[in-house]
Amino acid sequence: MDTAARNTSHTLLDFYSGYTGAESDEARTRTFNTSMEKLNQDGAIGAVPSDQDEVSLDVTPLLLASSVSYEWFFSQLTVATGKDASELSFELREFIDSLKD
Repeated sequence: MDTAARNTSHTLLDFYSGYTGAESDEARTRTFNTSMEKLNQDGAIGAVPSDQDEVSLDVTPLLLASSVSYEWFFSQLTVATGKDASELSFELREFIDSLKD
């Protein structure tokens, strides 16, 4: 894992910890803004302009950071619960779907 992806992993974890632990909307907003700045500084998403006034986005560090985190959490949950990764994935999808607007 390269430095950008590793730093992005840490920033995503910091964001989660700060956001869920925040006691006010103001604190959550500060956490969000700080994390966005850090993701920008770390190169989590790169934008490269082309000669045709188009921009190509490289989200490789963000995807690597996310996949490594998922891999670790799923391995821990598999051991802790005795469920396999596919069952845990299904449960996570159900949880995500429950978070409707």
